Amino acid sequence: MGMTYGQPMNKCTLPTALVATLFWCGPVGAGEIATQLETSTQDGVKSSNISFEDPSCGGECQIATLSCNADANITIVLADVDAKNVAAAITAEEKQVMLKAGGKSFEYFISDMQYAEMTGAWWLTIHSQSGKDEEIAVAITKSKSVEAVVGEQTVTLPVDKNFLTWAQGCK
Repeated sequence: MGMTYGQPMNKCTLPTALVATLFWCGPVGAGEIATQLETSTQDGVKSSNISFEDPSCGGECQIATLSCNADANITIVLADVDAKNVAAAITAEEKQVMLKAGGKSFEYFISDMQYAEMTGAWWLTIHSQSGKDEEIAVAITKSKSVEAVVGEQTVTLPVDKNFLTWAQGCK
C-alpha cells in the first residue's frame, strides 16, 4: 500500500500495476544490469519508461524505472531501498535523494513510498523540485552511469543505448 510523504505529487507517475508487478532480487553490479525501453501514448500524452533489472532473475529483479512524459517531467522509482536509508531520507528537509549524472547533482524528493513485504524494503517514487528535468536528461547523455543516493545507499545505473535514447527523447 502506498503512502504519500508531505510533498505534492506530480501527474507523471508510473502505473500502479507496473510498479506492483516488479520485484528486485538483491544487489547486482553495474555491469550486470539490463535495460528495457518502452514508449507509449495514452489519452494523447506520450510517455517513455526505461527499466533497469538484473537479467539473472528472468525479468523479476527490478532495480529502478525512470519515466518521462511529454512535458519532460522525470519520475524515478527506486526498488528495495532499505528502511535505515529511507528513514534518513524522509527526515531530511533537503536532499532526500540525490541524482548524480554528468558531473552534476540534482535534488529529488520522495512523493510515494511502498513497502515490499517480499524483500522487507521500500520502493520509492521520487520527483525533482528544481524544474530542471531537461537539464537532468542532458546530464544523463553525458554520463557513463547515473547514481541515485538515498541515505548511505547508492543505486548505480549504467548509461547504455536504451538509456541514451530515453534521455534524448526526454529533452
